Amino acid sequence: MKILDRYIAKNFLVGYAIAFCVLIGLRIIIDLFVNLDEFAEHADLGTWAIIKNVISFYGLNTTLYFRDIAGVITVVAAAFSLGKMVRANELVAIIASGVSAKRIVGPILVLAIFFTGLSVADQEFLIPSLSDKLVRDEDDVPGRESYAVWFLTDGDGSLICSPRYDVETTTFDRPTIITRRPTDGLGWEVTGRITADRATYNPQTNVWDLVNGLYVATDSTAEPAPIPTYSAPDLLPRRSPFAARRATTR
Repeated sequence: MKILDRYIAKNFLVGYAIAFCVLIGLRIIIDLFVNLDEFAEHADLGTWAIIKNVISFYGLNTTLYFRDIAGVITVVAAAFSLGKMVRANELVAIIASGVSAKRIVGPILVLAIFFTGLSVADQEFLIPSLSDKLVRDEDDVPGRESYAVWFLTDGDGSLICSPRYDVETTTFDRPTIITRRPTDGLGWEVTGRITADRATYNPQTNVWDLVNGLYVATDSTAEPAPIPTYSAPDLLPRRSPFAARRATTR
């Protein structure tokens, strides 16, 4: 890499760092200003706990903000680097020395492609791996979140609904499970419905223990039968698939 390439690349990287801090910081400040009362709902935990919650919340959500404005940051950085050279009359001197404009923007294009790939990696790899943490609302304390789950599909194709899932206790409140099986085509056939007062994950048996669980088959001749547990493939709290589903639609 020649001295000119290093100089242009340095200008671009400085501009990228400034644009990143300004745009991401502005996004965080506006959101914090609007939702400060949400964070303060847990004032009983102490000031330091609230500060840690704010830092962890926005630290994780920076991955989402970067995904949304990565392209804008790149454009601003390119304009900053070229504008700085124009303001110092460096661009005129470089072109007058016989260097083509394509040669000047070459390092900027290479770095722009690199940061575009970085944003793709952020969206395709980093965000999905953090999906169970990105579903947190501003008034949620890590480990104490709760939210509704609607028509979540497990590994068998069954649909799970619950007005409230508590992360701390790994418990579905008043769940309804629509059991299904695949048909010969591309559709599904409903085989029955499971209802319960609660469904709590049992890490020792890897099943969900049901309180007052009842299974009702679609066959009108079958009687409702009690069901004490429900085994749901790929529906494990440590994987948090319901959180991943919510993160993709947030």
